[in-house]
Amino acid sequence: MTPKFKFGDRVRLRGGAFAFIFIAQQGSNDAAVLCEGEAKAFSLPMQHLELIPHPDTVRLNFIQENFYDIFSYRENKYFRMSKSVEEKEVFDGEPYDDVRQAIDNAMQQEQTK
Repeated sequence: MTPKFKFGDRVRLRGGAFAFIFIAQQGSNDAAVLCEGEAKAFSLPMQHLELIPHPDTVRLNFIQENFYDIFSYRENKYFRMSKSVEEKEVFDGEPYDDVRQAIDNAMQQEQTK
C-alpha cells in the first residue's frame, strides 16, 4: 500500500536520517520532495518514504495513551502532570514553567520504567 502524505509533511527514507519536505505525488508511485535545509528537489518512490511525526503530535499521543492530566497554575505560571484522575493532588513530577517541558519529563519517566 502506498502511504498518503500532505503538502508540507516532513518525511524521510525508511530508516534514513535525511529529512525531506513532501511537495506532491507524481504519478502513482513517486513523490516530489525538497531536501530540508537545501534548495534541491528530488523524486523519490512513495513506498520508501515514512512520515516524521511532529514533536507536538508525539506529546499529545503520549498524554492520550497514558491518561495524563495537565494542571496549569496560571497565577504562579507553572504546570504539573498527574496520572490520577480522581485525586488531583497526586503529581508525578516537579512543576515546570513550560507545558512541553512537563510532558517531555513525564515521557522520559515512562521510558525508564
